[in-house]
Amino acid sequence: MQFSHVGWVASLTLGLTIAPLALPTIPAAQILLPSAAAQTAADQLAEANRLIEQGSQQSQTSQYRAAIQSHQQALEVYRRFDVRQTFAQESRNGEANALLNLGAAYRSLSQYQRAIEYYQQALPIFRAVGDRVGEAKVLGNLGVAYGSLSQYQRAIEYYQQALSVFRAVGDRNREATVLGNLGAAYLSLSQYQRAIDYFQQALPIHQAMSDRVGEAYALTNLGAAYDSSSQYQRAIEYYQQALSIFRAVGDRNGEAKVLTNLGAAYFSSSQYQRAIEYYQQALSIFRAVGDRNTEGFLLANIGRLYAVQNSPQSAIQQLQSSVTVREAIRAELRQLPQEAQQAYTDNIADDYRLLAELLRRQNRNQEAQAVLDLL
Repeated sequence: MQFSHVGWVASLTLGLTIAPLALPTIPAAQILLPSAAAQTAADQLAEANRLIEQGSQQSQTSQYRAAIQSHQQALEVYRRFDVRQTFAQESRNGEANALLNLGAAYRSLSQYQRAIEYYQQALPIFRAVGDRVGEAKVLGNLGVAYGSLSQYQRAIEYYQQALSVFRAVGDRNREATVLGNLGAAYLSLSQYQRAIDYFQQALPIHQAMSDRVGEAYALTNLGAAYDSSSQYQRAIEYYQQALSIFRAVGDRNGEAKVLTNLGAAYFSSSQYQRAIEYYQQALSIFRAVGDRNTEGFLLANIGRLYAVQNSPQSAIQQLQSSVTVREAIRAELRQLPQEAQQAYTDNIADDYRLLAELLRRQNRNQEAQAVLDLL
């Protein structure tokens, strides 16, 4: 029986609007008020700016639906006739930023098509008012949204446009981010050398800016590209560099993902005991943060490693633990549509079948059938 490698190579791309852009409130002292009507428009503009700031804070605390409501209210104010007449430039800037932030909030909710619709509305406004940074942010986020929909070629087209603008305005930080996202898109298209080229362009920029987290992401992505092209030793070298940085800066999430990738690389290069050691280190972190989906995945992969090493009892124990975690997840998924539940089941079915096969080899046929009956 063949024991397939269930690898999980995390390409850690940096989104362009982790914290949506907040439009600074315009100080009242800067507004000259010729009439009572203008005063009313000024009050409305100040309220819209406050709503943008509120929405940005809500997004930072993952309150995306509340953020959408705040940004939507702000958008309506910016578009009012009296506000537009009295504060033409400010209202257009505000409208564009509200649309950008609405797109970012919907993207965070995985509603990518709606995000794209808002980004597409924001783009011509940023261009019309001559805000090149705003234009580039929208282009970059369109790339992220299309990438999330697996439309990688379209994502690349938008990333390339964003890259040109960020380079033109001298925004090195966002240039490096877009280079990393271009690499991730090419990695998804299995164009590994092109991915490596972009990751290698991003790396020295992060290093020059003393951006340690960005540097670790670039190193991780280089490892992922070499891993995907079966150059496992080079992948391991990059992962080890990234691991040192993630640990130095206290980034537990990055540390856990790199540990998992190291496990996968050692698994692929048939260094099974090393793979188990790294998976177990990653497992401790994912358990500590409550990431049960990855916990189930890692337990299953450890089980596969023990099976490859002809340690069926250890393999069964790990796979049974994986099934326990995944059945708890499936219980929570019962409120979702049937097709969503089935998609999750299909994703884990091979691990259940492997457990059943190992149990049958131990003449534990009743237990084996019970596992299969869960599918």
